[in-house]
Amino acid sequence: DLPETLHLTIEGRDYQWFLDASAQYYSENDYQRDRSWRTESVGPPTARHAAYSAIWKLLQPLSNDEQRQVLDVLTQRVRKGSKPLSSDRTLTESDVAALGRDGLIEFKYCRLRQTVDCHRQSVR
Repeated sequence: DLPETLHLTIEGRDYQWFLDASAQYYSENDYQRDRSWRTESVGPPTARHAAYSAIWKLLQPLSNDEQRQVLDVLTQRVRKGSKPLSSDRTLTESDVAALGRDGLIEFKYCRLRQTVDCHRQSVR
């Protein structure tokens, strides 16, 4: 569950989002209805999506460390008192291989020398 009002400080500025009923309960039907929505889409379907989009845009210009700090605070506020879903788990090696076979993910690896050479490698 999300708080009714979400407060974050990003780059020294305070932000606040007022979330609707989707903050407290987001059903499977809601998920199915909204699952094709993307941050680039016009008109977020819920206040929850609007907050996500706004936070996503605010994080883009930040360094990785600054992003991590904001996300750590957000995680603490959102997960307070909640338990992981039963479906939350670490992917196994066979899970990753299956995703690669289906073309759902692509892996990159880099070799370090005097310069960095990056190559694409698909999972087999």
